[in-house]
Parts: sequence; C-alpha cells; structure tokens
Amino acid sequence: MIKKDNIDKPTGYYLFYTLGGHGFCASIECVEVVLGAATPTAMPVREKGFLGVLQVHEQLIPVFSGFELLGLSPIPLDPSQRIIVFNGSKTVFSDSENIQNVGLLVEDIIGVASVESYKHYRLNFPASDTEEYVSMFIDEQNQKYIHLPLAKYFEKISLQKDIYELINNAERTILKNE
Repeated sequence: MIKKDNIDKPTGYYLFYTLGGHGFCASIECVEVVLGAATPTAMPVREKGFLGVLQVHEQLIPVFSGFELLGLSPIPLDPSQRIIVFNGSKTVFSDSENIQNVGLLVEDIIGVASVESYKHYRLNFPASDTEEYVSMFIDEQNQKYIHLPLAKYFEKISLQKDIYELINNAERTILKNE
C-alpha cells in the first residue's frame, strides 16, 4: 500500500545517502558524525554485516556494512565510502540498558537537506504483518529516498528483496497516479 501523505509528513533536516545504488535518508537528529571510510578493527564476532569496531571520540563503535545488512554482496572498503555514526539512544538501541552508537558503512553521502520541499509517501513495509510504514521522499529531480528505520537494518532477515519490492511498487503506483 502506498499513500501520498502530507498529514504525517516528517519535517526537519535529513542526511541523504546511497546504498547499492538506491537512495536512503535518516533524520539528522539521529546522526552523531559522518566519517571517511576507515578499516575497522576486526573482532572474533561474525554477525551479519559486522565489520569490526572503530574508536571514535574515545568510544568503541561497532561498524556494520549497510550493503550486507540489505542482503547485497560484501564489497571491499573504498575511500569514497562513508561511515555514518548513529546515536544509539535515538535509534536501534533505544530500549537497551547498554546504549551505544553504531556505525553504518554506506556507498556515498548525497548531503543534508530539509524535507519540507520533498514529496512524501508512506509505504507499507512488504514483509510486515503489522501496519508498519516507511517514508519515501522524492526530490525535485525525481530522486527517491527511503527513510528506513535504522532498526530494520539489524533484523535477522535479508532486506534486499523487501527494499526492491518497496521501491518498485512505489514507482509503479506513483507513475499510475500522476
């Protein structure tokens, strides 16, 4: 289900980035810092997408590959990639006693912008049994950005199929309605 939605339209500034050739965004309020690609220190833990840890401002940050978390093939680190450090208390770990920040390796940073001028759509998440929605923003150049809650990256499922289904369904519906 897709719904053009201005009533519950998010406001404020968002960080826009790419993963696997698709656009994503996150509220800037959840972002601590954006780092250049760095090689994390490997750890004996091998969770899906876990690359290791980085020391950022005297704190060890677990770093995950956004590519692997979306079900894409792992790719080698490249200087053009970025690591977004998200505030753990405002995202994935908000219900945990051991709140920590988390790093997400992404393809590229598009920039920071207010979403006020973007078209906004609420999309029903394909694999969800509940009324769970994600937002999609479309800019003036018709670029599409999914606001995927960070917690979705860390579910024990492959999101690749769901993300592609979400984007393809949205594109078909938007084209049909415009």
